[in-house]
Amino acid sequence: PTPYDFFNTFKNASKQNLDWFFKPWYFEFGYPDLGITDVKTENDKWKIVVEKIGNYPIPIYITIKTENNESIEISESAKVWSNGVTKITFEKQAEGKINSIELGNKYIPDVNPDNNTFYINK
Repeated sequence: PTPYDFFNTFKNASKQNLDWFFKPWYFEFGYPDLGITDVKTENDKWKIVVEKIGNYPIPIYITIKTENNESIEISESAKVWSNGVTKITFEKQAEGKINSIELGNKYIPDVNPDNNTFYINK
């Protein structure tokens, strides 16, 4: 079997065009990197902008920590990058004050963790 047999098996089984995923990961030079580029409050909603800085599509996992030590989680599969966008905005109802927003986890590769945490109230 060739790599194309592997790619086509997944395409046929999922009945989706997965070139947006396979092309960067297997045929292009690059790296996985996401970053939080903007956080703001608007009409009682938190707006969190995540940018795909690297060229490899990876899943998004966000943990929001509130002043009450509550954790709110947001997750999206790597498919959010399938249409070629490089920025995604997430909206979450603002329930209390947020202390920090963290992007990623130990299972998601990211070459630059410095842009993955946003502190609001210290």
